[in-house]
Amino acid sequence: MYPTVFADELHYSLLSRLNAISEANDPDYLYLGLFRITNYCGDNFLGCARILNVAVFMLGVYFVYRSARTVVSSGVAGMVALGTILLPTNVYTAYFMPEAMYFGMFWLLTWFALAFPVEKRFNYSVGCGALIALLGLVKPHAFFLVPAVGCFAAYRYSLSLQTGRLRQAVTVIVLVVVSAVAVRLALGGLIAGPAGLSIFGHRYNAMAAGSQSSRGVGAMIVDTLKVFGRHALALAFMFGVPFAIAIGRLRVSSFTSRDKTDGQLSVVLYLTLVLGVLLAITSVFTVSVDGTNPYDVLDRVHMRYYNFAFPLFFMVAASGLSNEDRVGRKWRSVIAGALALLIVVALLKLPHISRLVIVDGPEITAASHSVALYWLYGIAGLVALSAWARVEDSGARIFVFVFCPVFLVGTSCSLNNEMRARLHADSFDEAGIFAHRYLSRADMAELVVFGTDISSLYRTMFYLDTVSARLVELAPGAPMTPDVVPDNTGWVLTIGSHGDVPESAIRSRNGDYALYRARSVSFSQSPWPAVIVDMEGLAKPTGDGARVLADEATIRFKEPLPRHFVIRLKADASGALATGEFTIEAGGNVKTFKLTGQPASVTVPFESVERGNTLKIRLPQRIADSGATGNAGNGQAGEVRLISLQVIPTSGN
Repeated sequence: MYPTVFADELHYSLLSRLNAISEANDPDYLYLGLFRITNYCGDNFLGCARILNVAVFMLGVYFVYRSARTVVSSGVAGMVALGTILLPTNVYTAYFMPEAMYFGMFWLLTWFALAFPVEKRFNYSVGCGALIALLGLVKPHAFFLVPAVGCFAAYRYSLSLQTGRLRQAVTVIVLVVVSAVAVRLALGGLIAGPAGLSIFGHRYNAMAAGSQSSRGVGAMIVDTLKVFGRHALALAFMFGVPFAIAIGRLRVSSFTSRDKTDGQLSVVLYLTLVLGVLLAITSVFTVSVDGTNPYDVLDRVHMRYYNFAFPLFFMVAASGLSNEDRVGRKWRSVIAGALALLIVVALLKLPHISRLVIVDGPEITAASHSVALYWLYGIAGLVALSAWARVEDSGARIFVFVFCPVFLVGTSCSLNNEMRARLHADSFDEAGIFAHRYLSRADMAELVVFGTDISSLYRTMFYLDTVSARLVELAPGAPMTPDVVPDNTGWVLTIGSHGDVPESAIRSRNGDYALYRARSVSFSQSPWPAVIVDMEGLAKPTGDGARVLADEATIRFKEPLPRHFVIRLKADASGALATGEFTIEAGGNVKTFKLTGQPASVTVPFESVERGNTLKIRLPQRIADSGATGNAGNGQAGEVRLISLQVIPTSGN
């Protein structure tokens, strides 16, 4: 299957495989170190990354099972694990991204927090903090879990105490926070030196600094509540009954009894703390980055910042299968009614007020692919919630044995159908694969990719597998005008129709893309023989360019020049030459330009030129007549140094 998430997969592939880990702008050092071994797979590095993804994801599923065993039997815990495997969250195993590993590490942390013996306060507290630190080396978002896990660890430890609970709880929280920060900074400093001492890294710090919104405080609050509301609708739609069970237990369970054997309450409290913190952070983040690029908008539902916790809902629902009615029927009716209202609103409005994308929220996005199935899920959820309002364990049974199978099978099929579309390469895939196989690493440094649709262009860049190539997004059908062609463009890969290409270009069979050597000369190295036949009047190229040795420099190209083109020349002049007027001739047309005492680019347009293959650059006449050229350092006329030259076709050819 071809890559899917474009910019993100390119970003993590380059960070883990081609850049030095210590210099990564995302401090995902544990993830980057593990996935660096995909370099041993050659061009199949993506396939190897997927194998690693499956391994770490299934490690997480194992700890889901172990966590579920704290509240249900082994058979029911196996059902919870199976449901976790079938959740559309498993789509992250297909991406070159850290989400699958983050899932696995989160569930290691969750099992430790729920099941590790709390009698030894120091071991338990420091263990929770250290695991958060390790999780933060997969994705720095883990540090938003510190308050949730710290408070839960304090609650769980205090269950074993008779006196001094508040003081001991505060001590546990402090130990969790200090150990998380200390372990993270120690490992970061060891791996990356001073740069590793930033918990969130350069990229996220820059995003935070640049996320200043022009909204007022009131507007920010309103927008945050709107984003939060979309998430609440999606969660109620998918997990109505476990939500109801969780609310009911928090409402009626006696925290004063401090029953340390009540694992069901512990799971509910853990879910509440983790989900509450992450929902708040996600809502604020969505508002803060709104409008920073075309893809970050308020109606995106970023569930991937917390959907790794979704198996907790299965655990809550499974724990209610044999529950007695611990919640009064009137209170159950109130809870069920409120959640039913959210489900109805989600049925009617959610797909229309949200931008649902697989990578953001695979569960709710897959559920919305089919209108008929979407309504089936909603109705099944309402039926289960109604049954829970009458008899608590009946609602749990309908959710577990009716809603979950229908939802998991339906969303898995929808997700599979969407992902299967990436089994077939398109022009952007084929162009990237071909250029990667054809060009050398040195050529890649001079490659520029032109095309429409920035996300698809990132996919092409993923195949090129280099940090050097550049890309330029053009409007559909727009030609490559001189102002969009970067300096030092040695190779051009065009995808789609963007003006004429040279006859020597390598084209795809259907003409969707073309690769060709640009008419580009770097005077710091020997000229490319496929472009330049010979050059006269120039010294041997050096690292900073080539000096003009005569009154006239001649450059002969292998192919005829276009009829309409622009010359982009980078050069500098010293002495009297810096004030003179130079001429450049092509096909009998003569143009003038000036240079300065500093390296600079000049652009010279040519229109309706007779087809020829020669360019001539002449020094200012009064300087040439003096016979002083070519005498570098003699103080008479100075010298001219050519650095680079590009011939850029324009419309009309």
